[in-house]
Amino acid sequence: MGWSLAVVVVLVGILGSSAMAKKTDDELPTNEVNTKAESTRDSALSLNNCRGRRKQLLRRVFLNNRSISCNDGSPAGYYIRKSNGNRRWVIYLEGGWYCFDLQSCHNRWIRLRSLMTSRLWPEIRHGGGILSSDPKENPYLWNANHVLIPYCSSDAWSGAFYPKTPDQLAFLGSEIILEVFHQLVSYGILGAHKVYLVGSSAGGTGVMINLDRVAHAFHHWGSTAEVRGIADSGWFLDNEPFNPMPCTDTHTCKPTEAVKLGFKFWNGQLPESCRAQYASDEWWKCYFGYRVYPTMQSK
Repeated sequence: MGWSLAVVVVLVGILGSSAMAKKTDDELPTNEVNTKAESTRDSALSLNNCRGRRKQLLRRVFLNNRSISCNDGSPAGYYIRKSNGNRRWVIYLEGGWYCFDLQSCHNRWIRLRSLMTSRLWPEIRHGGGILSSDPKENPYLWNANHVLIPYCSSDAWSGAFYPKTPDQLAFLGSEIILEVFHQLVSYGILGAHKVYLVGSSAGGTGVMINLDRVAHAFHHWGSTAEVRGIADSGWFLDNEPFNPMPCTDTHTCKPTEAVKLGFKFWNGQLPESCRAQYASDEWWKCYFGYRVYPTMQSK
């Protein structure tokens, strides 16, 4: 109703300006008339753009289960924009590397604290790309229900480590994903026709190692939704680096070493179908896309 009123005001302004221009045509210079018309048109465009920006916004919601937290114990959560009447859902996992031991996590806390806590999350976030509600930017999924899950677990969305003492970090990426889906039941997600679990970088890895668990949970909850995954830039390789360096963070440590350490540090949860292909001391290999993908049941 507020927007309709604003549009009427703009239209009245346009008509009023036109009437005045016609009435005082002999009194106002042509360039001044043009300036008034351009100013009115710019106001209308600004109003339309403002409305579009409002549609793009996602609202922050913290998990009700506060035991499932970010690294620092602050509550995990998600951002949501509901699309009433639409039965498609896009759930996006953020990326941002990971840490794999006390030293690398200490360095991460100093440099990338926003990826380890929710204390810095704004109440509202803008949805772009596959979370955009603009049909020009996101022609296929612009009117879907959009959910963004911020990355604050530093474990490639795989951990299930609950801290036993206050000075320990939590690594609960896999738990966060399932708890978000469980909380989305109240928004009607079980009535979905299609659910897309999407992620970039570490979020892309999170898609591949969690997709089957999410699909199984949906069917266990009685949903007939088609659950699919879209992994962007999460297909990492367990190759040896050209110039090996000391293993101090994800940028210097070779992928195999970092993931081996992280898998134990996070209490990593990996797909059973992939783990069955390897001995228990090689389960870490399931973090790599070309190894886990052939074993996935949902794709």
